[in-house]
Amino acid sequence: MRRRDVLKSVLALGGGAALLGSIVARPRTGTADDVPAPGRTIASEWQDDSVRSLAIQSLDTDREIVSPVYRATHRFIAVGSSWDGEIAELAIRARGDTGDWTDWHPVGDHEAHVGREMRSTRNRGSLVFFLPSRLVQYRYLLRAGQPAVSVRLILIDSTDGPAAPDPGEELGEPAALTPHTVLMDRLRLSLWERGASAPPQTVISRAGWGADESYRFTATGIERWPRDYRVVQKVVVHHTDTSTGGNDPAAIVRAIYYYHAVTRGWDDIGYNFLIDWRGNIYEGRYGGRGVVGGHALGFNYGSLGIGCIGNYANSGEAVPTAMKQSIARLIAWKGQY
Repeated sequence: MRRRDVLKSVLALGGGAALLGSIVARPRTGTADDVPAPGRTIASEWQDDSVRSLAIQSLDTDREIVSPVYRATHRFIAVGSSWDGEIAELAIRARGDTGDWTDWHPVGDHEAHVGREMRSTRNRGSLVFFLPSRLVQYRYLLRAGQPAVSVRLILIDSTDGPAAPDPGEELGEPAALTPHTVLMDRLRLSLWERGASAPPQTVISRAGWGADESYRFTATGIERWPRDYRVVQKVVVHHTDTSTGGNDPAAIVRAIYYYHAVTRGWDDIGYNFLIDWRGNIYEGRYGGRGVVGGHALGFNYGSLGIGCIGNYANSGEAVPTAMKQSIARLIAWKGQY
């Protein structure tokens, strides 16, 4: 594949996918002294069952359902959601103990297309991110003739953990993609996959972003999601349909990890890699070269998933240059094999 073809493909991000040549990865190894403590993610759930007692006043009229205000027992920065039945236009807002409410944030359906080959009767919304908050409320549109639905909210605080580096200050700006940089990146990647201490460009290991590996195991130490391997024949480039994370995108990665591994019951993060607006590349699904992820229902086997942190489909937000460069370089590293 020619370099300009790779670049053309990755520029077409948004909600779609770029299908490209084979790329794979292996976690970096190191000494125990090099491994930071995992992040401490706090999460709780709230479900307002009082809505079930609501009588439908008119079977031929849509109406808006607004939940009571709930005060969480801990602060949170991310809110997930799940529900049975049919609702429309679900939105969530939040606030701290003081200050004003945020605007109503619409809940996307990205999570309906991401995941393992598992089936669930519950509908689930994408994570919505806020500044640290304590109060939360949701609303949705109930269609005529439909019974009221109780929405369960998952409140997540993933701020406690290693912060992502700023490549502009610590790792250098991503270089232009040239035959020389591709060759050097391939050399660095080869060393990294053989256990060298320095990762290629800005790849951040699971330990580096604070993954709590206990999520992946039962109480008796059995791996909940046994690793399966396939020859990777294509790359699927997603966006995560979330906030970009601002100055702390590593907290976004930890929240997605918790939501995928614990809340959704996948036992690990679905993406093989994630990339933030600074160009940092995060190691995702545990297992290394060729491990099957959970990023595209029906298409996980033989593909590798890259999750671009943010929403680049309908928000009008431009894909950051550093992110596009890192996508291209990640694919170029692996496409050499």
